[in-house]
Amino acid sequence: MTITTKYQKFYDNLKILKKYINTNVEEKILKYSILSKLYKLNEKEVINLITISKNYELKKIY
Repeated sequence: MTITTKYQKFYDNLKILKKYINTNVEEKILKYSILSKLYKLNEKEVINLITISKNYELKKIY
């Protein structure tokens, strides 16, 4: 069951960013610290971080 909210796009973007963090950060304390601060960001900042993460992944491949 999915619940559609006014901020669904924000939560979808946040989910993507959490996936990147869980995949790329190994230290548990650092991972927890980063994830706890994500919820303080606004939607534009989260989208910006996702863009940076995607660009980093592309550079890492090449």
